[in-house]
Amino acid sequence: MDSDSTPSFLGVPSTIEDPLWYPDTGATHHITKDSKFFTHKQPYHSNDDLKLGNEQGTSISHTGYAIYTDPHSHTIFKLHKMLHVPAITKNLISVAQFSKDNNVYFEFHANLCYVKNQETHQILLQGVIKDGLYVFPPSLSTPAPSVYYASYKPKIPLLQFWHNRLGHCNITIVKHVLNDCHISYPSQTHFSDPCIQGKLHQLLFQTSVTQYTEPLQLIFIDIWGPAPVCASSGACYYISFLDAHTKYTWLFLIHNKSQALNSLIRFKTFAENQTGFKLRVIPTDNAKEFLCFKPFTQLHGIFHRLTCPHTHAQNGSSNVNTDTFRKWD
Repeated sequence: MDSDSTPSFLGVPSTIEDPLWYPDTGATHHITKDSKFFTHKQPYHSNDDLKLGNEQGTSISHTGYAIYTDPHSHTIFKLHKMLHVPAITKNLISVAQFSKDNNVYFEFHANLCYVKNQETHQILLQGVIKDGLYVFPPSLSTPAPSVYYASYKPKIPLLQFWHNRLGHCNITIVKHVLNDCHISYPSQTHFSDPCIQGKLHQLLFQTSVTQYTEPLQLIFIDIWGPAPVCASSGACYYISFLDAHTKYTWLFLIHNKSQALNSLIRFKTFAENQTGFKLRVIPTDNAKEFLCFKPFTQLHGIFHRLTCPHTHAQNGSSNVNTDTFRKWD
C-alpha cells in the first residue's frame, strides 16, 4: 500500500465502473470502490496511499472485511484485508490473501481460471478471460453473516450444527454466541452421544437388573439437608429409608446428621415388627454419619455396603421419588 508495498499491477483504472472481480497476483489486499460489499469496515487513518500500476497513488477511505458469493453455486468466500478505494473502478481480489482466507488455490488456464479446495481439489469458483484479464462474475448481494447463517438450513439440528462448528463447546456457550450474533435457535438442547461420552471423566453406570423379592431385603439410606426453613420441631434434615422391593419410603426428621444411627435403630425395630421380615442389606455413601453404623450392623448381622469413593451414582436409588412414603417425627 505504501511505497515499499507490492503494488496492484492492473494498469490505470478505466472511467467506467466494473462490477466484475479481477484476481490479482500482485495485490496484497482486496480492493473495491463500492462500500456496500463490506460486512464490517472502519475508517483508514494512515497517510499511506494505494500505489497503482501507473505509479500513481490514490487515497484509501476504509478498511475491513467482506464476503464474496458466487452467483452460480452460492458458495461463500471470505475477503479479509479489504480496502475501500473510491477512486478505483475495478474490484480486485488478492490471490494470496484469498487463498489464505479460504483454504483454496488458483489454477490459471488459457481461457479459464479455477479456484479449488486445498484438500479435496474440488472446483469452487470459475473465472473466464475478458479483455485479456481473468475475471470472476459479480458477487451476489450477500447479507450480513448473522442473517445468512440464521437462514441456513443444515441437515442436522441447528444447535448441534453450531455446537460442532464451535469446537464441541458447552451448550451455554453455543447459545451465548448465537444470541450475540442475533441468530435464532430452537429450544432443543440434546447433543450427540459420542460428544457427551467423549468428555466423561468416568465410564457410565449400568442400570441394575437385580430383582428383590422381599421387603427389607435391601434398604437405601440417605440424608437430605439442611433445609432453608426448619420444621416447627427445629429439624432441618431428614433421613430416608427406601425399600428396594416395594419402593416404600420412610422419612425421619432429624436436627443434625449425628442422629442417623438412632434413626436406623428406630427404623429397624419398627419395620421388622410390622413386616415380619429381617433387615438384611443397607447401602450408603461414605459420609461420616454412616460410618458409625459398623458396630450396630455387625451386631445384628446386617451387611452395610459402602459405595466406592466419588461414585455417588452407585447409591442413586436413595433419591426419594416415589409417591408412597411415611414421615416420622
